[in-house]
Amino acid sequence: MSQAASPAWAQTPPDKTAAFLQPFGANLFAGNFSKSYYDGLNATYLVQAGDRVSVRMWGARTYEDVLVVDQQGNLFIPEIGPVHVAGQNQKYLLDAVRTKLATVYTSQVEVYVNLMNAQPVAVYTTGFVNRPGRYAGGPTESPLYYLDLAGGINIYQGSYRNIEVRRHNSTLAVIDLYEFINNGNLPNLRLQDGDSLVVKKKGLTVGAFGRVPHPALYELKAKEGAKGSALLTLVSPLNSASHVSVSGVRNKSPFRSYMSIEEFRSFILADNDTVEFHANKPGHHYGHRLGRGDQRLGPLPGEKGHHALGASALYPGGQGDGRVEGRVC
Repeated sequence: MSQAASPAWAQTPPDKTAAFLQPFGANLFAGNFSKSYYDGLNATYLVQAGDRVSVRMWGARTYEDVLVVDQQGNLFIPEIGPVHVAGQNQKYLLDAVRTKLATVYTSQVEVYVNLMNAQPVAVYTTGFVNRPGRYAGGPTESPLYYLDLAGGINIYQGSYRNIEVRRHNSTLAVIDLYEFINNGNLPNLRLQDGDSLVVKKKGLTVGAFGRVPHPALYELKAKEGAKGSALLTLVSPLNSASHVSVSGVRNKSPFRSYMSIEEFRSFILADNDTVEFHANKPGHHYGHRLGRGDQRLGPLPGEKGHHALGASALYPGGQGDGRVEGRVC
């Protein structure tokens, strides 16, 4: 039986790559959304309180003014009265005014209306963002616009998956930015003056690198659980990945474990774990952990490439004589 060096992953600390990982989605807030302010009106814009409307009448009755939609959602036109317009698509604004006008003037009066611009809104952006504050924008702007104005999410503490939209002390919607990044989905809502965006504290977070498309820190939602299968869904490892090494802390001691991806599916992750995805090739040497349940990490004794590793190699301060022994059978 010949002597051989133990595998590199068992001799050295985890890859330093893990220390430089950024949260998945951190590149969203580089200023692009905050530069997209648009004070015009799209074809689907719905009139709301505060909007300004130009009204012109001619013929038997002349009138011209710029009116503001009041808090009841009405335009008040002298000698005609209130015209309810809030909630209507802007393209039907003229029809609403004409219908009301016809109840007072049956003929010889023409009218033209034009929605001049939308009333800006102010949204409070707070929680774990870099620059909490009250930010102004158009009512058609997405929450991403206001988050970008606030300097983005704090990468050390903020959640990219739990952002509350609050109105009148109630939660209107919860935004998961992973849904936006992966599928382009955001809640269908329009922010109003006085709404709040609250970035909550991040949940269980695990670093993933190696044979994955996007090395990053991934946040797992409580409903997804803390199993490896939840991380696999988010990471979508490359087809060449067959094994993982997991590094972290268990019972206040450094922890490291190596297993196949299939075994990893049921593995319970902890906050701040790092997972490196490997391509295991036939004949490569991977460890077999001794002691504490003798959990298998690689080829069994008698199999090609088998190594017996001292328990202290994987459990600092635990069983073993402090040596990493490598024997090839």
